[in-house]
Amino acid sequence: MSNGSSKAGLWSMLAPLGIYALCGASPRARPGHCETEKASDSMTISRPPVVFGANWITLVRAALCGRPGLVRRAFCCLDRTFHPDNSRRELLLCSGLLLFLASPSSIHAQEPDRQELEQSCRTYVQRFYTWYVRLSEKDTPHAQDLALKRFAFSPELVRGLREDSRAQTRYSDQGIVGLDFDPFIGGNGGPLGRYVVGRIKPMSGHYLAQVSIAPGDARHPVVAAEVAFQDGQWRFLNFHYYIYEKGPGKPTDHFDLLSALKENREWRRKNLK
Repeated sequence: MSNGSSKAGLWSMLAPLGIYALCGASPRARPGHCETEKASDSMTISRPPVVFGANWITLVRAALCGRPGLVRRAFCCLDRTFHPDNSRRELLLCSGLLLFLASPSSIHAQEPDRQELEQSCRTYVQRFYTWYVRLSEKDTPHAQDLALKRFAFSPELVRGLREDSRAQTRYSDQGIVGLDFDPFIGGNGGPLGRYVVGRIKPMSGHYLAQVSIAPGDARHPVVAAEVAFQDGQWRFLNFHYYIYEKGPGKPTDHFDLLSALKENREWRRKNLK
């Protein structure tokens, strides 16, 4: 989410609370609207009467996590749990603190910067290759399937890899009808050394993590993992491969995994029954 959209969303959730505090009004909740509810991230709204702090914490967490529905419910319960003698003071305190949290400087501090994202991306991709290469060196059966279960991949990539694998098993008497190379390291002879993540290249909301073989020239990656940070985690979207037929320099060929899976699928549709 962009800075502008996140700020706008948070301000839209917090504005009613500020107006409520300044005007001293008390919006009435629908009957039963404040019953205990538990969200997926363990944020709980308590049934009144409860201490002010519990629903206040829920309201802050919901606002910062971008949960407008939970904000409204926590806001309703706060209205019922304030003490009549100091409700206006507590509301003003809530409004001031929440509006401070929604300020541009606060929002900016909560969002990871580009350098942090790139480092996080590097760590995740390197962890994957360290783990996967170790499995491949031991000739672990079904290493590809284990990778799909252990790490996060896009639904399109998972679907394509599993379809390709099933087709190869089904038509094993027809020769090679699927991928003839390892989808994650790009070769068909096993790992050639240590796979080290080098340059992290931003590309339209995604990142391309270039991977080279050590010992070797880090400026000439053999594979690049395309990843994106989605739903709170890094996810592999595609893998790109580079071929150097004329020695070090610019790659003489480049292709990617999704395209190869698509070509295999079309070939099987035309040639296999």
